[in-house]
Amino acid sequence: MRKKHLAMLLSRLEGFPEPKPGLEQYRTPGDVAAELLWLAYSFGDIAGKVVADLGAGTGVLSIGAALLGAGKVYAVEVDAKAVEVARRNALSLGLEDRIEFINADVSEFGQRVDTVIMNPPFGSQVKHADRPFLMKAFEIA
Repeated sequence: MRKKHLAMLLSRLEGFPEPKPGLEQYRTPGDVAAELLWLAYSFGDIAGKVVADLGAGTGVLSIGAALLGAGKVYAVEVDAKAVEVARRNALSLGLEDRIEFINADVSEFGQRVDTVIMNPPFGSQVKHADRPFLMKAFEIA
């Protein structure tokens, strides 16, 4: 798959039905997601690897990792409505059996993985909101 094709596929995915500003839920644009994923892919950190997407939202990064050949993807998201959308997005591309959707806070996730991908909250709404995501990434990868 080419990076441009990946970006097009990711751009077509359904976004947040009701974004929650307190969770800093913003759609990751397809081209931005494709760029991030392509970089990880080119370093050998996606294909055949176990990947965790912390704060997965509607699944853009999780789905992109699966499209690039990740062996297993864990998509961890606290918002149940976002998880529903992510499942539909994965189903629309036939990836539902390659991604395990986990409706939980990232602090509750403990599976060891090869690679962590994420677009975490940056703390614009709640100071230091990114810290639990960063700490979890260091713990599990």
